[in-house]
Amino acid sequence: MIDRMSNTSRLVEKLRAKDCLERAICPDNRRQVEIRITEKGLKLVEDASEALKEKAYFMENLSPEDAETLSNLLDKMRG
Repeated sequence: MIDRMSNTSRLVEKLRAKDCLERAICPDNRRQVEIRITEKGLKLVEDASEALKEKAYFMENLSPEDAETLSNLLDKMRG
Protein backbone atom coordinates (compact mmCIF):
# COMPACT_ATOMS: atom_id res chain seq x y z
CA MET A 1 0.00 0.00 0.00
CA ILE A 2 1.37 3.37 -0.97
CA ASP A 3 -0.32 6.36 0.58
CA ARG A 4 1.30 9.65 1.50
CA MET A 5 -1.08 10.11 4.43
CA SER A 6 -1.23 6.49 5.53
CA ASN A 7 -3.01 5.57 8.74
CA THR A 8 -1.55 2.07 8.74
CA SER A 9 0.35 2.45 12.02
CA ARG A 10 -2.72 3.80 13.79
CA LEU A 11 -4.94 1.01 12.43
CA VAL A 12 -2.41 -1.66 13.34
CA GLU A 13 -2.22 -0.31 16.89
CA LYS A 14 -6.01 -0.31 17.23
CA LEU A 15 -6.18 -3.93 16.08
CA ARG A 16 -3.33 -4.88 18.41
CA ALA A 17 -5.13 -3.25 21.35
CA LYS A 18 -8.18 -5.40 20.54
CA ASP A 19 -6.02 -8.56 20.44
CA CYS A 20 -6.74 -9.06 16.74
CA LEU A 21 -3.07 -9.09 15.77
CA GLU A 22 0.41 -9.33 17.20
CA ARG A 23 3.18 -6.91 16.35
CA ALA A 24 6.91 -7.55 16.68
CA ILE A 25 9.97 -5.50 15.75
CA CYS A 26 12.26 -7.36 13.36
CA PRO A 27 15.56 -8.07 15.16
CA ASP A 28 17.60 -7.53 11.98
CA ASN A 29 15.99 -4.25 10.97
CA ARG A 30 14.34 -2.15 13.67
CA ARG A 31 12.41 -0.16 11.05
CA GLN A 32 10.65 -3.35 9.95
CA VAL A 33 7.62 -4.55 11.89
CA GLU A 34 6.20 -8.06 11.60
CA ILE A 35 2.46 -8.36 12.05
CA ARG A 36 0.57 -11.62 12.59
CA ILE A 37 -3.17 -12.07 12.81
CA THR A 38 -4.42 -13.78 15.98
CA GLU A 39 -7.17 -16.38 16.34
CA LYS A 40 -9.47 -13.58 17.49
CA GLY A 41 -8.55 -11.60 14.36
CA LEU A 42 -9.23 -14.61 12.14
CA LYS A 43 -12.63 -15.04 13.77
CA LEU A 44 -13.40 -11.38 13.10
CA VAL A 45 -12.44 -11.80 9.42
CA GLU A 46 -14.60 -14.92 9.19
CA ASP A 47 -17.61 -13.14 10.74
CA ALA A 48 -17.17 -10.15 8.43
CA SER A 49 -16.94 -12.44 5.40
CA GLU A 50 -20.20 -14.14 6.37
CA ALA A 51 -21.91 -10.77 6.80
CA LEU A 52 -20.72 -9.70 3.34
CA LYS A 53 -21.99 -12.93 1.81
CA GLU A 54 -25.41 -12.32 3.35
CA LYS A 55 -25.44 -8.77 2.02
CA ALA A 56 -24.44 -9.97 -1.45
CA TYR A 57 -27.28 -12.51 -1.39
CA PHE A 58 -29.85 -9.77 -0.81
CA MET A 59 -28.30 -7.42 -3.36
CA GLU A 60 -27.77 -9.86 -6.25
CA ASN A 61 -31.28 -9.35 -7.63
CA LEU A 62 -30.97 -5.55 -7.76
CA SER A 63 -29.93 -3.75 -10.90
CA PRO A 64 -27.61 -0.76 -10.51
CA GLU A 65 -30.66 1.47 -10.98
CA ASP A 66 -32.58 -0.43 -8.27
CA ALA A 67 -29.61 -0.15 -5.91
CA GLU A 68 -29.45 3.61 -6.49
CA THR A 69 -33.18 3.97 -5.86
CA LEU A 70 -32.87 1.93 -2.66
CA SER A 71 -29.95 4.06 -1.52
CA ASN A 72 -31.91 7.25 -2.17
CA LEU A 73 -34.93 5.92 -0.27
CA LEU A 74 -32.78 4.92 2.70
CA ASP A 75 -31.21 8.39 2.70
CA LYS A 76 -34.72 9.90 2.84
CA MET A 77 -35.66 7.62 5.75
CA ARG A 78 -32.58 8.73 7.70
CA GLY A 79 -33.64 12.32 7.20
